[in-house]
Parts: sequence; structure tokens; C-alpha cells
Amino acid sequence: MRPFITKALLGLLVLVGLLVICATVIIGTNFADEELSPAARKMLQVPAPSVPDAANGYFVLLGMTAPEGADPLEAGIKLQATLEREYRENPLRTEYTQVAPISGNASDKERCPLRGEDCVGFYLKNKLALLEWKTSQEVRHSRYMRLMGMKDFEEPPLFSVHMPWPAYVPVVRAAEMNLISAVLAIDAGDAEAGLTTIAAEIKGHRRLLAGSRMLIWKMINVSMLRRDYQVLSDVLEHWPELAQTHAPLLAGILQPLDARESDMRQVMEMENLFAANMFLRLRETSAASEDSTLPGMESSGLSRKAEQLFIQASYMPNATLNAAALYWTRRAEAGSGGAATARARKQELVSYYDAWAADLNRLPWKYLRNPAGKVFLTVAEEPGTFFTYFERVYDLDGYIRLVSLQAALRREKVAKADVAAFVQRAAPTQRNPYNGAAMGWDPAGSSLFFEGWQPATANPDNEKKVHRIKMAMPG
Repeated sequence: MRPFITKALLGLLVLVGLLVICATVIIGTNFADEELSPAARKMLQVPAPSVPDAANGYFVLLGMTAPEGADPLEAGIKLQATLEREYRENPLRTEYTQVAPISGNASDKERCPLRGEDCVGFYLKNKLALLEWKTSQEVRHSRYMRLMGMKDFEEPPLFSVHMPWPAYVPVVRAAEMNLISAVLAIDAGDAEAGLTTIAAEIKGHRRLLAGSRMLIWKMINVSMLRRDYQVLSDVLEHWPELAQTHAPLLAGILQPLDARESDMRQVMEMENLFAANMFLRLRETSAASEDSTLPGMESSGLSRKAEQLFIQASYMPNATLNAAALYWTRRAEAGSGGAATARARKQELVSYYDAWAADLNRLPWKYLRNPAGKVFLTVAEEPGTFFTYFERVYDLDGYIRLVSLQAALRREKVAKADVAAFVQRAAPTQRNPYNGAAMGWDPAGSSLFFEGWQPATANPDNEKKVHRIKMAMPG
């Protein structure tokens, strides 16, 4: 019995000794952090604002839900200061101060149900209900019109990735209200007023798109513009003569997206800035947080205290940021270039990501050097995740080109038998943005179509990535 106990004790001592050696190696290996690399330092640079607060439409947007009687611009500036302070106190917090919403929340009854349906027909069918809804939205609408009338729109950096959700709702609903007003004006015989309203919506939303630094707000503007152009397309089908009588007005809003409107590099740089600040402060925020801060730790079985000890002992902020900068910088660069080179840029980024991730996970350094940092880096979004956002912007560009082609067909009064030939010789601004090919024409279904990359931005067409405009062609 005694030899067995002796062997057990020796085994235990050996095990404890190995654990002590492993802990010593890990702590020793992670004792001294790295210096920040030039790429990491560049990611942390906060760009100076180019628009004064008093002239920046972003603050009107932020103050859209301020109480009635309040100046939305002043409310937005004050709220931004509060949000910045809260963010700097804890970049990991998930709840921030929000202003109380104004009265008059509407249901979804005013919304055209789905992309691909006839929004103009929906508005005309529900005219009385829509007019009743409009009267309850006067405060909301007046603030939206102030936003749309401001020349400059620039989201402040750093905190812009966490703009409160309530600010989006009145903007989207007020935009729908203006489209309703435009359609009802055209139906009442005032085509000039109706098309001018639609044109103002499109120009305003394209200005907001160009000034967006936040990924979610960029995507919301893409969705609003997709709806704007769908309504314009429906108008041209209900009143095709407008393509001739108002050709100059339409020409001004049917140009493809320019480089600033479609560029995603600035958006990705703001994502990098936010995440980099979070990485730098992870130790202190983890120590102060009651919630898990490591991805997957909620289901790992580790106690919150054990997780905190793991981060404190083996997390190197600078080393983590240096490694992240290698991929994040390339990801931001991939956001520039437009649709024509998108496929090549995506493949190049995928190849780079695979090599970066493989180097990050080399053994034994994966577990010895900065293991907590690698836990964060291994859940970094793969290229395909962010390219879905790039592609939504490019798909919008394709849809604008499709509506431009529709307007040209209506303007020239092209007979159905001649549509295919007309489409083949269409102008470069009316062709597929990805490859320059002609748009599609389906004579059986009498529809123009364009196959994009993202189902989320296309018409509901059996989950396909197809944008389609049905046209009742003469002849």
C-alpha cells in the first residue's frame, strides 16, 4: 500500500511541477508586450472632422427622436457627447443613453410590402389610410426635411459604429412618406411636383450614402435608395410618358454611383478604429465587466473569474493589434475599386486571409504566445462576410443602371420586338457594373433583369440574386 501512495504522490508532484512550468512559460512568454507597428498606429488615428457641428446633418439625424419642441441639431450634439463619454468609459458596453422617442409611432401599414411588388399600386390602393398616417407624422417629417436640406453630412469617427437605433426609424418612415406624397401628386395630375420630390429623395439619400462612415448606416442608405429607385421604376410603368416629358430631370438622378458613394474603404477604416480601441482596452474593460468578453466563453464552463485571470495573464494588446492590422488594413483597402474589379479583389483578400490565419494558428505559438488575443483574432470576420456589404452597394449601382435603361426604353418608345437589340447597344451607364455586359431581357416575361451578388438586395425571386423590372411593352 505504501509504495502505491509513494508513487501517487510522486505522480502528483510531477503533474504539479509540469503545470507550474507551463504556467511559468506562458506568463514569461507574455510578460513583455510588443511595440505597436506603424500599421497598427495608423489604424488608431482619429480623423479630424471636416464639417463644423452646426452644419453637420449627422447631428440632426442623431436628434431625430428628441422630445417635441427640442432642436434636433442641439439634441444630437449633446447626445453625441454623452455617447462618446460612455464609449470611452467602456468600449464593450452594449447599452447607451438614448433620447425618448417623439409621439406618433406608426405601424407598418404605410410600407410597400416587398421589393419587386408594385409600390405605386400599393400607395394608390391605400390612399386614405396613408393620408391619415401622414397627419400623425408632422414633427418627424419636419425634422427629416431639415436633415435632407442640409448640404453636409459626415459621421463623427470612433463612436459612429454604435449610433442608437431609434434614430433610424423616423428617417426610414419619413422617407417613405415623401415617396407616398410624390405618387399621390402624380396621380392628381402634378407630375412635376411628384418627380421633383422623388428626385430630392434620391439626391438626399445619395448624399447620406457618400457621407456614411458606419457600416449599418451605409446599408440603411443602400436600402432606402433601392426603395427610391423601385418607386421611380414603378412610376415609369404607371405613367410611361413621363420618361419623355421629364427626361432632363430623370437624367440627373439616373447616373451610376460615383466613387465616393460606392467606396467602402472609409467605412472599414472606421470599423478598424472602433475594434482597435476595444482591443487596446480589453484588459481593463474585462476586469470591470460582469459579462463574458471572450467569444465562446459563455458555453465553455469557465467561471467569470477564471476568464478574467486568463485574459490578465495571457493577453497582449499590442501584439493582438499588430496581428489584426495585417489583415484589417488589407480588408479596408479591398473596399475601394468599384464593382468591375470586385471579384478579383475578393479572391485576393481570401487568399491573404487564409495565409494570415494559418500563420496565426501555428503551433506551439498559438497556445504559448498571446493565446487570449488569438481567441479574439480567430473569430475575426472572414472576407466573405464583409464582401456581402460591398456587394450590396454594387448591386444598388446595377439596379440604378437597370432603371436608367428602363427610362431610355420608355423615352424612345421602343417596341417589344426591338427591345433585345436596344439593350445590346445600351450606353455603358446602362450595362452590368460587374462585367460591362448588356442587361438581360426576358421576352416571355416582358422584363428587364440584372443578376447581382446579394439576395438581400434583389427582388424576391425564389431566393435568386435577380433584380427584375416588368414592362408592358407596346408592339
